[in-house]
Amino acid sequence: RGEETREGTAVDVAALVRRRAAALAGSTEGVDLTVDTPGDPVWVVGNDLLDVAVDNLLENAVKHADDPTVEVRVTAGDPVRVTVRDDGPGIPDEELAVLERDRETQLHHTSGLGLWLVTWIVRDVDGEVSFGRLDSGTEVTLSLVPSEPPDGDAAGDGEGDA
Repeated sequence: RGEETREGTAVDVAALVRRRAAALAGSTEGVDLTVDTPGDPVWVVGNDLLDVAVDNLLENAVKHADDPTVEVRVTAGDPVRVTVRDDGPGIPDEELAVLERDRETQLHHTSGLGLWLVTWIVRDVDGEVSFGRLDSGTEVTLSLVPSEPPDGDAAGDGEGDA
């Protein structure tokens, strides 16, 4: 891929997703949470805010439904994908339009900072965010740049996984 355009940190996104999902499950009652990640580390170009992006996606998935069902999956590849699906009411059309336009105006703005923050964090590490509608709910996918493990962590000892 050539040189990185931004200085990033290698992050084990599989471990990050497992940790953040466990924290959410431990602090939220009534959520049916399924986590599907590879057992081995999945290294991506990240930063120290990538956990904030994952937290925002998970929290957004549970806060708009009464008895939410949330699935989060990490898929290794190029790009690495982190997909969060929920069975909530979906993201309003106007909010999706603002996120896809990449700017707000006085008349067209998002109702909260969560998804805007996710988009900003992911774009900062040269990743992409996409939004999809399901028959019942929403799917948000982070497409992240794969990375080599940090120096000294080829065996995946957990160091460096933000």
